[in-house]
Amino acid sequence: MIFLRCYKFTTSWDGTIEQPSLADDLVAYALTFEGYDYVYGGTTPAGFDCSGYVCWVYNQAGYDVGRTTANGLWQKSQHISEAEAKPGDLVFFKGTYDTPGMSHCGIVRPVRTIVEVEKGGCG
Repeated sequence: MIFLRCYKFTTSWDGTIEQPSLADDLVAYALTFEGYDYVYGGTTPAGFDCSGYVCWVYNQAGYDVGRTTANGLWQKSQHISEAEAKPGDLVFFKGTYDTPGMSHCGIVRPVRTIVEVEKGGCG
């Protein structure tokens, strides 16, 4: 697992972590999609894949990440250690699919679990 700081995706936000309500709101919003269907390439609540889910949640929360892959999100993120990871940060996995670079991602939530989409659905 590789953890990344999510707070610096855009230059319009100052990136300070002294605004915990933003991360709390992002995680709370992400959790509203628990149980939604997994759809390969899915980008909306009608069905998500992992990066489609992360992009949807971040875009809806005001971070302009567009639509990209897990590896694309990896390239836009500030790399941090697992010990530094906080709710709302992203976690990445390598080798879960036959693709170069990062192949799976999720959102860190409180109690050090992640909100992610896998073939069974969101959760």
